[in-house]
Amino acid sequence: MKAYKTVIFISCVIAMLALVSWSFPSDGIRAGELTLRFPSLNEVLATEEEADEEPLLSPEELLQQRLDAILAAKDNEYLDYILSSEARFHLPDSDLTYFDDFFVRLEHCGKQLIRIVHYGDSQLEEDRITSFLRENVQAKFGGSGIGMLPAVPKSGATLTVAHSINPTDRIPYYLAYGPASSRASHNRYGPMGQIAHIDTTTVINFRTRQPNVFPHCQTFQRIRVRIQGYGSMTFIAGNNRVKLTCDTARYKEGTRVYEALLPSPVKTGSLVISGEMDVQSIQLDGTKGVVVDNVAMRGCSGTMFTSIERKSIESFFKDENVALIILQFGGNSMPYAKSEAAIEKFCRDTRRQIDFFHKIAPDAKILYIGPSDMATSIAGEMHTYPHLPAFVEALQTTVTQSGAAFWNMFEAMGGKGSMAQWVKTSPQLAGADHIHFTQKGAQRISEILNGTFDIYYNYYRFRNYDRYSMADSISAVCDSI
Repeated sequence: MKAYKTVIFISCVIAMLALVSWSFPSDGIRAGELTLRFPSLNEVLATEEEADEEPLLSPEELLQQRLDAILAAKDNEYLDYILSSEARFHLPDSDLTYFDDFFVRLEHCGKQLIRIVHYGDSQLEEDRITSFLRENVQAKFGGSGIGMLPAVPKSGATLTVAHSINPTDRIPYYLAYGPASSRASHNRYGPMGQIAHIDTTTVINFRTRQPNVFPHCQTFQRIRVRIQGYGSMTFIAGNNRVKLTCDTARYKEGTRVYEALLPSPVKTGSLVISGEMDVQSIQLDGTKGVVVDNVAMRGCSGTMFTSIERKSIESFFKDENVALIILQFGGNSMPYAKSEAAIEKFCRDTRRQIDFFHKIAPDAKILYIGPSDMATSIAGEMHTYPHLPAFVEALQTTVTQSGAAFWNMFEAMGGKGSMAQWVKTSPQLAGADHIHFTQKGAQRISEILNGTFDIYYNYYRFRNYDRYSMADSISAVCDSI
């Protein structure tokens, strides 16, 4: 055979194999108990460096490196972290003062209550991640209470509170997300994106947990219940029975807020509700300092806030002095966003949510936390989803261009291949599903997030050195008198 015919033949074979590779399902074809796979073009063309996804450092070594960098940062060295660390915040217009207004409000919360609302998917269930963030800010700036809770608990206990309701079999609840069967007949879901319909006398019990781990959220004193409807409520704590009241002149229509201030802080109590109403949320707060709400939404993509009746959620942000909104989503959508068009659609939907929060909470800063590394089985081995890095990069660009900050959790935990390593380490930092953190893993990722916040706060103080130096001098003189 002549040389040119050989070249043509080989080229045709390569073209046919490329066509098969392009058209073959990425997850293979089932044939009985066997799965037939054909390597993708990306797998065939990948370089050795690209194929090797495992981080050079173990998860514990990498996490320690992150924490060491946080501890080492001081004075001008803050900029090294802020400009180059994989765990830094990506800020709109690279504005290093983006969080300054938030820090000012934190410093003045000794006389009033401010809120941080942490929305997220199942990574936040059981108050994981949020609980450690809450403890960090309450230890630094004061505050107590565990914040918002649903009327119907998703589990018997979280890391911070034991929560039960009676009667359990007569309290239906509805969600603004998830399957269509979970929807209510209206869209007045309120700030938690869910409601519980109560039409009988109901008792909801609360008891804070783990005082040695989370000492600052152990007590609460202010009770607030947001509802649609009418009824009566009493909070019972020991020998104290306090009736919750509603300012009917203020809440003439729409969402009503019933509230009570207990004589002193408590760790446990029961809320007795009678009437017919949709309960949007129950708040167990302190009276000053910081409250951090954990709003875990299993299966949620974070793109449904705009479908909630605006008045039912906006009233919460107007009433509650919300200083920071954290949106932690993307993990539920990422496995299905396999094309550039699908990624662009998710980013457009995300931009709409951020714009929505800018409108209903104009004084609050927004931090979006992208998805962690996630792994799937490819040729019998666990590897990072091929399109995850592009998904995170597009999401980061969308968020910052929308006027919000972005935290790249994917890079902060080690990037490609890190989830598989987090699963292998002992003790495990992630579950066998290669998606969710364990409690230990949630604590470690929270330490990095908390440390990053500390870096930006310390840099804020460094930039305002003269003001703080004067304040410290005045305080020292006053103490000496």
